[in-house]
Amino acid sequence: KVIQLAQAILESGRGTSDLFKLHGNPYGMKYRPEMSQIAVPIEYQASDGVDIYCKIANLVNTFKGYWIFID
Repeated sequence: KVIQLAQAILESGRGTSDLFKLHGNPYGMKYRPEMSQIAVPIEYQASDGVDIYCKIANLVNTFKGYWIFID
């Protein structure tokens, strides 16, 4: 849990990133087909360029998505 929280803090710029604020994705998770149960794909301009990321509707799905992504 501590590592999961630390990663969210780091990836979201302490909750200031647009990916987190606008799309509910504090981990910077890119979209993959296995994420379809908790997210929808969105095009997003990150620091490394445009890619397809997860847009997540709520915090419960954010936490579920983290473990799907890690797995």
